[in-house]
Amino acid sequence: MSEVMQGPSGSAALDTVRVDELATDLVRTVETGRRQLHEERDKLILEFEASRVQLHTEYSHRLLQADEDLHSVQEERSSRREASSVNLHEIVDLNVGGKTYTVKRETLCVCRGSFLAELFSGRWDRLLQKDEKGQFFLDIDPTVFDIVLAWLRDCKIESPTRPASCPTVPEEHIQHFQAAVDYLGLRPFLAVGGLGPNGWASSSAMPEAPLRDGAPRPPGSFLKAAGSLSSFLSSWRSSGSEPLVRASEAQALQTSSAASEPTVPSKVVGWSQRNSDPAVCRRDEEVTLALIPETRGSATARATRGFQSGQHCFGVKVVMGAESFVGLVSPQWSAAAAAALPLGRALHSWAIASDGSVWVAGRELERLPVAFAEGSCIAFVLTLPAVGLRTATVYIDGQPFEKVFTDLPDTVYPAASNLRLPAQFRLQCDVSLEDLIQSNAVEASPPAE
Repeated sequence: MSEVMQGPSGSAALDTVRVDELATDLVRTVETGRRQLHEERDKLILEFEASRVQLHTEYSHRLLQADEDLHSVQEERSSRREASSVNLHEIVDLNVGGKTYTVKRETLCVCRGSFLAELFSGRWDRLLQKDEKGQFFLDIDPTVFDIVLAWLRDCKIESPTRPASCPTVPEEHIQHFQAAVDYLGLRPFLAVGGLGPNGWASSSAMPEAPLRDGAPRPPGSFLKAAGSLSSFLSSWRSSGSEPLVRASEAQALQTSSAASEPTVPSKVVGWSQRNSDPAVCRRDEEVTLALIPETRGSATARATRGFQSGQHCFGVKVVMGAESFVGLVSPQWSAAAAAALPLGRALHSWAIASDGSVWVAGRELERLPVAFAEGSCIAFVLTLPAVGLRTATVYIDGQPFEKVFTDLPDTVYPAASNLRLPAQFRLQCDVSLEDLIQSNAVEASPPAE
């Protein structure tokens, strides 16, 4: 009888133990799931917070950049208004190398587009160095400046029947005269005999005849003088004075045919002086290297030749530049219209920034998982068959990115920009992709021990 009673009770006890075990397992499973859910939630919160911080940082950076660009444009407009309100008949007192001159402002500005005319245009009066009497100071040999000033006065009163005569420079003053003319940016307007191989012939060619205000000028005359101007402004910035806005002339910067570049051999594709920003410098003997000084906003270098059809390859090596933009522009792009915006942020331009962001006409399309810096080579393979199928594949230090740009226009030109900091870009065209990547890989590799 006891065995019969023990059977059912023992089975019930076993069932109770099993239920307890199942309940414990269920509680453990629920707790594990709850813990995993909390971990996933915390992970998502951290990822969301990181994304929020990144977006806030990018937004703040872009907002700051927009404020700086707006401030730059406002300063440019303000300086232009000041220049437009200047009375050209105003009497200006100069201290040139210790000698005092009294001259009309219009005499100093007779060679429009020169560094001298820009200097006394009225835009920089509050920033120009003055002596204790308040006279504008120029550190130039007064004997040489006498010759320059006499020629400027002659230019001001010349007529079609009596053009200004070229100045006669004593032999002992030729070198100092050349240095002063170079500094004042008057070389494109002045032809002087007697300056041999150690003089004018050592740099870019002179015009066949003097060109002055009111006479036809080649579009590049302002840009030839702009090198001295950009160097002057750059040195002024480095001295701690208030930074100045680059000088630009919209009409002198309109897009023109690359074939009209006078100093570029037809077989060498280099950087254009005529179609680039005025701040971009280029040595005549090294046309593939663009030198950009420190700028308030951005300066863009454009190539002398563009591409229209077929498949082409070119590369841009970043010799110097912490923040750079490398890419393309269409014929509609111009430095004046870009208004100191870098490549890709201005209309009619496509660019990859040094942080990997891809820009087209002011819009950021994507961000590539790569960045480039000084020493990097950015190669472009352009496939230009028909409209709608025109693409650009980009190789950043040999790493390919297919069809980064699509729907390119009929003609595109290689281009590169800095962003405030100095930069140097070397253009490489008419080479295969393999040679381009290999040559830059060899340059970047460390020397063998």
